Amino acid sequence: HVGREAVRQILWAADCASVWGEEERARRTASTLRERVMKHFGITDVLDLLAVVHEPDPVAGGKEEGEAGAGYARMVREKRLSSLAPLVFAAAFEDGDGLAVRVLEATTRLLVDQMCALLRPEEDGDYAPGTIKASETILCFGGSLVGVDEYREMILGELERRGHKMRRWAFVDDAAAVGATALALAAKD
Repeated sequence: HVGREAVRQILWAADCASVWGEEERARRTASTLRERVMKHFGITDVLDLLAVVHEPDPVAGGKEEGEAGAGYARMVREKRLSSLAPLVFAAAFEDGDGLAVRVLEATTRLLVDQMCALLRPEEDGDYAPGTIKASETILCFGGSLVGVDEYREMILGELERRGHKMRRWAFVDDAAAVGATALALAAKD
């Protein structure tokens, strides 16, 4: 989702800037995220992003497989988008790029929308029986994206803005190791 949103936002910025003169257009589209993505795919025109993203998957044993052509042509389509996530995070958190931050804000809002389907307000009322109060639960994070402290803080911050402060949260970077440790401790007791 991060990669798809990055492409959408880059193209949207280019569309918005297209009504301006050349100098103002360059200023309005200046973005380290845009530069990183274009370099990643080896393109010079932002409008080529759609062709890159939608080019068919390489055929196993096909002509593209062994050629030194564009790297994206050897990637399956879904990997083209997912390969952009590290670029978005670097542009947002290392470069402070506004466009990359907007991408992560959009993906954060969508993720929190999904989480909020399970959460209910803290005040008592008539709520669906399957919902829970954030103050009475523990949020367990896993996965590579929420392993980035700044992104995890964006998610927790958005939850709090919506009135859902978690009792506790934990990040599990290696579920197998955590499970094995828990089993070992249980066996020891």
